[in-house]
Amino acid sequence: MASLSTLWRSAYPTVVVRASLRNYLTHPTWSVATLLPNHVTQSPTEPIDQATVQHLHRLANLELPTDAAAVEALRISINELNHFVSHVKELDLSDVEPLVTLTPERVIDVLDITNATHLVTNPSPSTPRARSPLLDHSQQVIDDYYVIQQPAGSDQIET
Repeated sequence: MASLSTLWRSAYPTVVVRASLRNYLTHPTWSVATLLPNHVTQSPTEPIDQATVQHLHRLANLELPTDAAAVEALRISINELNHFVSHVKELDLSDVEPLVTLTPERVIDVLDITNATHLVTNPSPSTPRARSPLLDHSQQVIDDYYVIQQPAGSDQIET
C-alpha cells in the first residue's frame, strides 16, 4: 500500500517554476502602502480639515472625540482613506457587472417561505425570532431598527 506522502504527491504534483519567475515571485511588485499618501511628498487630492471631520460626525450622529490629538489622528486617517479611494476610482470597470447585493445571493425555496410564514404568523416563546444582540445596547428600538433621536432644536436633517 502506498504511503500517505506518496498519495499526496500524486494528487498534488509539484509545479516546476523557472528560476527567473521564482525570483520575480519572491519580491512583491507593489504594496498597499504605495497607494497611501507619502506624508512628506504627497497629499490627498482633497484634504479634509477638522471642521469637515466634525461635520461628518454630526451627520453620522457620532460623538466627536474630545482629545485634539484623537481628532487629528482621525482626520489623517480619513485623508489616507480618501487618497486610497482615489486610486480605486482610476480602475476601468466598464466591463464589470455591478453587484445587485453585497451579500451572496441565495436560492429561496418554498420550504423556506413556508417556515418563515409560520414563524411570523405563529410566534411562540419556544421559537423566538432571531434578533441582533447589538440592538440590546440601543436606547430606543422599533422592531429590528435602531432609533436615533434628532438633537433638540434642529428642524431638519443636515446635508
